[in-house]
Amino acid sequence: SGQPKLVIFHLLGQHVGYVERYPKSDVTFSKDHYQHRTELDIKQKEIVAHYDNATFYNDKVVSSIIDIYRDEDAIIIYLSDHGDEVYDYRNHFGRSHESIISKGRAMSQYEVPFMIWVSDKYKETHPDIIKRINDSVDRPFMTDDLPHLMLDLAGIKCDWFEPSRSLINDQYNVNRKRLLEDSKQNYDEIMKSPN
Repeated sequence: SGQPKLVIFHLLGQHVGYVERYPKSDVTFSKDHYQHRTELDIKQKEIVAHYDNATFYNDKVVSSIIDIYRDEDAIIIYLSDHGDEVYDYRNHFGRSHESIISKGRAMSQYEVPFMIWVSDKYKETHPDIIKRINDSVDRPFMTDDLPHLMLDLAGIKCDWFEPSRSLINDQYNVNRKRLLEDSKQNYDEIMKSPN
């Protein structure tokens, strides 16, 4: 229609049940790729391989979505809702719900991929937004601020929009505490701890 539109793709990604998150015809990794991981048994190496295959496939899906919009005046935001541990620092895979969030758990379960991709046409038509995106690259971000970022990108001003919570806004609050779950533990303090 030529009107601005919002399209949302909700991917299965790499949720537990990793073996079910990629086609069997698209296997890149096997347990044999993890011989150097001597702390893992064969079953654990298979789980890591399934996770890596799911990740590799998810990257292909994201790439194919980008290709759909490559020649459009488009911006794409990609992020995961959470991470999973896959024998990263302890004998565990999936998510866990301990009351105290360790540094290892915060890294594995709360740090997620996040990217903003823009088409060449978008770069040409929105140089001001490109500058704002580039200026925000090193700012700390938390996914609960995503609605404010999206409103800002769309140029929508409303009662719910808080400029201090939009990553690309000059008023963005880089000192806002990033609190995790119901426990409200401070992510940045956890990451400064020795373990």
